[in-house]
Amino acid sequence: MELRAYVDLALKWLWLLLLATFIAAAAGLGISLRMTPQYEASVSMLVRNGQTSAANAYNDLLAGTQLAQTYAQLIQQRPVLEGTIAKLGLATTPEALAKTISARLVPSTQLVELKVRASDPAQAALIANTLSSVFIQQTADRERGTLQSSTQYLQTQLTSLEGQVSDSERRIAELRAQPTSPGQQADIAAEQTRLANFQSSYSTVLKNLEDIRINDASAAGTVSVVQPAAAPLAPVSPRIPLNVALSALLGLALAAAAAAAFEYFDDKVSTPERVDHATGLPTLGRLFKGKGLAKDKPHAPDTSAESEAYRKLRTNLEFCMLDKPWRTLLVTSPGPGDGKTTVACNLALMLAQEGRRVILADLDLRRPSVHTQFDVPNNVGVSNLLLAGADVRAFLTPTQQPGLRLLTAGPLPPNPAELLGSPRLGQVLEMLKAEADAVVLDSSPVLVVTDPAVVSTRADATLLVVNAQRTHLRQLRATVEALQTVGARISGVALNCLTSDSPSAYYRYYGYEPRSGGGSNAGQGQSDGPVVRPAAGSPPLISPWPLQVESSSSSADHAP
Repeated sequence: MELRAYVDLALKWLWLLLLATFIAAAAGLGISLRMTPQYEASVSMLVRNGQTSAANAYNDLLAGTQLAQTYAQLIQQRPVLEGTIAKLGLATTPEALAKTISARLVPSTQLVELKVRASDPAQAALIANTLSSVFIQQTADRERGTLQSSTQYLQTQLTSLEGQVSDSERRIAELRAQPTSPGQQADIAAEQTRLANFQSSYSTVLKNLEDIRINDASAAGTVSVVQPAAAPLAPVSPRIPLNVALSALLGLALAAAAAAAFEYFDDKVSTPERVDHATGLPTLGRLFKGKGLAKDKPHAPDTSAESEAYRKLRTNLEFCMLDKPWRTLLVTSPGPGDGKTTVACNLALMLAQEGRRVILADLDLRRPSVHTQFDVPNNVGVSNLLLAGADVRAFLTPTQQPGLRLLTAGPLPPNPAELLGSPRLGQVLEMLKAEADAVVLDSSPVLVVTDPAVVSTRADATLLVVNAQRTHLRQLRATVEALQTVGARISGVALNCLTSDSPSAYYRYYGYEPRSGGGSNAGQGQSDGPVVRPAAGSPPLISPWPLQVESSSSSADHAP
């Protein structure tokens, strides 16, 4: 798809994109305003690995970082939460409180950042500070409890060693008081060895005890608050601008997806590109919905944009068949309500305004409507000519447009398909060509009955009229296939009832203005097709005017 096609698609669905974006943004704003504001307070704590020496500074730093990561998890555990709830008397549970707090290690540091959210900024700061103090106290108590157990054990060992040293010294003194003998000297030496062992063990235990006392003194300083929490001034949620922006983007995305899905599944014949892609046929005319002329302008110059669209259709029909100019043109459509009768009538008027002799014949022998468009009787017509040989001129009805005559359908026969398929139709068409420069044939819809397929074999050219708002691509393909099967010569497609592109700006540049105001259809329903007026100076047109496009409720283009 070309860039221009994407732009056209965006412009076509611009109303939906804007509406969805506005609704989503308004919904995001409304939801954000209804949300309770949440305030966030944070406290920073420093974690140290006791006393460090210069030789082990790096290892101590790594150990301190790991310890800080551990503390960041411990501060969110149940004991700390329960201690905080008890200390502040909060009416909540540890599980609910845990959802409002978060703790993390600041990268490349030994800092732990604790954050607490609450609907009250003062309460958020109070809970954060209390959490940190409870955690510090519990950590210190835990460390002291471990050190006290070790101290008691070492103190017991130290007392036992002191008694053993005293006993050994007394034993040595007693041995020295005995008479000297080889046995006495051996006992003294053995006892001195035991005394030395006791003294060495005593020194080791005493040193361990002193180390524990030093660690006990520094345990209280392992975790400390470096920046207490303060009451926040502004809430952290809801973030109204962000919520509105995200809601608008979501609405826009959903609208774009909906438009894309609609375009993907919508197979209506809405553009010439779709016509060409589905059938390979050219679009000879783009006919827009018109509202007709006001009753107070019966002889207005024929300068409307709608009329120019028909002139373009007339010109394209002439130039697309330069190799074999047509004399008889069949106008048909896939189904009822596509506007083929209106197109046939207006095209016949355009050909007559060009100075040609034109006959508009109504070959729809099931639901004829040409006579209703021109408000003429339908007592005799095509059916009479096909049933009995007669002079065709006796059945032609003149109109107030010079050069244009009508051949109405006449009485409805019981067997229209057989009647139109008889050799007599060829004779009638030859008589009509002898009386006119161009013969425009209005017929039934192709997908409703077989009549137009039969007539198309005798016409020089066939023009397909499709409704851009109603005709589906599958219907157009079936129509083309049905006509091509019988060997019809399809000139192209007239895309009727377009509404997406307005030709006003284009024609205004050349001095054309689409007429507005009340149509002359009062009491008859609004026309959904453009209306063609004769040029200034022509005789008054037949009333009622403007021509009426077939609709699903009209009498035209319906199977019996």
